[in-house]
Amino acid sequence: METLTSTKITSLSPNDLDYIRVHQRFKSSLPQVKIQGILLLQMPKHIFAAHNALRKNTPVHGMYHGTKSVCDPGNLITRKTPICKSNACGVCGIIRQGNKISYSRDGQLWFGGSPIISNGYTGGLVNKAIFCVDVLSSTPPQDYLTIQSEANALPRFLVIFQ
Repeated sequence: METLTSTKITSLSPNDLDYIRVHQRFKSSLPQVKIQGILLLQMPKHIFAAHNALRKNTPVHGMYHGTKSVCDPGNLITRKTPICKSNACGVCGIIRQGNKISYSRDGQLWFGGSPIISNGYTGGLVNKAIFCVDVLSSTPPQDYLTIQSEANALPRFLVIFQ
């Protein structure tokens, strides 16, 4: 990640340990959904470096972030690159730029403590998507956590589901 200039997307195999871990946590909260794929996101170096610099002194919480999509995020499983050029697609925008406060409604970024909380913020015609994000915060999360710094959020995985 130290040399990436854009997000690298890798489809995880169902046998991969990260896939198994993310799948189990996701399905324990949303057992009725059908997972289409789990993608590993390696964010560009400027996003990773900013997050990593803060990570040394701040607790890390595995959180979830649901957002709307204009495109079908299921296409990311094989295409492995953002589809939309518009900022209207939250999924493609986060893949390109990370979580951006400038696109939030209230000047802060919101993360759910479980996929079921974040599911209410998703939307899509065919498939939905929820990001698994490492969030840095000295405040222990309850049902959700808000942060005011983009560097405190590092998208790690994208779960695509129906």
